[in-house]
Amino acid sequence: MNVAVNAPTNAATLPAKISSVGFNEVIILKLARELAMDIKDPAQIQQAHAISPLEWEQITATPLFLDYYRQAVGEWQSAKNTPERVRLKSLMIVEEALPEFYARMHDPKEPLSAKTEVLKTVSRLGGVGGNVDGTISGEKLSVTINLGADQQVRIEKDITPALFEPVVTSPGNINSAELFEDRL
Repeated sequence: MNVAVNAPTNAATLPAKISSVGFNEVIILKLARELAMDIKDPAQIQQAHAISPLEWEQITATPLFLDYYRQAVGEWQSAKNTPERVRLKSLMIVEEALPEFYARMHDPKEPLSAKTEVLKTVSRLGGVGGNVDGTISGEKLSVTINLGADQQVRIEKDITPALFEPVVTSPGNINSAELFEDRL
């Protein structure tokens, strides 16, 4: 969710309360969005951003924060945003349930069938799984062109992404920055 707001961009023009507590516009925008989403309570938001109650009071009283907050509430509660709201809240519910799932999976009093279902669910959420025979299930692209009179042209292509593609280079050509650039 992007919020476009015409607001001051340099610290000299920010309200004194914001400059005095050392928070920039980006942090204030994040705080306004998180509060508008109403997924976490204000105390959790303060803790996640290491903001004291005094700083919270100062930040939330500024016109800049209030403008950001009003705009974020409007965007978050709009009908266009319903799928995203449902997705994020569902993910939050799942994340909050994971510690209980873990505890119950390791509880000797829980029936094996319940443990198995939890393990299947958690595995699926974590992207673990595949075919029983150990092969990786792939994606295929299939195009069928009907030419009429019982004639067809069918093209199929396996488009499963490669899990690992080794790159052979000579030792003198290795640049360590390039090795990890996709992880930076």
